[in-house]
This record gives sequence, structure tokens and C-alpha cells, in this order.
Amino acid sequence: MTSKASSWGKTRRAAVTGSIPVITFGLLLVTFAMLRAPWPPDPQSAYATLFSYSERLQGKQALPPLLGTYQDTAWYIRRGFDVMALVLLVAGYISTGAAIWFNSSRALVALIIIGALGAFYGGTVGLFTGPILALGGFALVFFGAGLYWLSQFSTRIYSHNESLENGT
Repeated sequence: MTSKASSWGKTRRAAVTGSIPVITFGLLLVTFAMLRAPWPPDPQSAYATLFSYSERLQGKQALPPLLGTYQDTAWYIRRGFDVMALVLLVAGYISTGAAIWFNSSRALVALIIIGALGAFYGGTVGLFTGPILALGGFALVFFGAGLYWLSQFSTRIYSHNESLENGT
């Protein structure tokens, strides 16, 4: 028994893979944000200077003299969310590859979830360059995968020329 996805043909595959560049651009934007963009310090940091994502991930930020080297529970929770964003990025690349290779709707659902969680992470970290780029990148993943997933349910695919000839 063949699935509907495997019997679509070249036209359907070209239509649904049209949002892969949007998803890939979103993942590349998040990658750039994590590698090169400045990220905010922790709220309890002694200095208000910006850090790289790797320094934020490792917690290489000076704490106020009153706290010494003490890290509270919130510090560990923030590091957990930072690691989660990195895992989401890697899972995004893997899911994009699975969506291309296998044309799988499960990979699309995974990309939608990755985009939503990543956008939530980027939006809650703060109004700095790194989190804003991460928010935009994960939002592109969310909307690109959502459009890709929704296009699987259309019954007829019109090319641009067909829609102009038919007057629609």
C-alpha cells in the first residue's frame, strides 16, 4: 500500500518543498545568532556587557561580589534553556533533512514544534541582537514548516501561469 505522500508526483513535491529555503534560511539565521551575535548577560550579572552565546552557555559571567561564586537554581534553569535552544537548532537541521529526504509529515510537525519553542526562547531572553535574530530565525522555521505542512492538504496545485490563464 502506497501512502498519499509517495504518490504525489513531481508537481506536488516541487510545491511542498518550496518552503524548504525559508526553513533553511531561518536555521542559518539562528546559527549566525548563536555563533556571532551578542547575547545579554544574566540578570544577576555584575556587569551589563554583552557576551557571546558560548560564554552565556558556559556561564562565564562575573557575579556580583555579594553572591561570590554562588549560582542559584534560576542560573541552572537559564543554562538549561540555553542548551535547549542549541538542541532545537540541531534537531531543526535533522528534521529539515528528514523532510527533504523522506518527504515526511512527521518531520514537518517536528519543525513546527521546534520553530514555536525556539521563537518562545528567543522572545523571552531579551531585546538584544542575538535573541532577536534567534526569534526571527525560529519564526521563519515555524511559518515555513507550517505552510509546508498545510500545503499537503490542498487538492489542486496551480502554477502561476495557470492561475493567470484561468483568471483566478
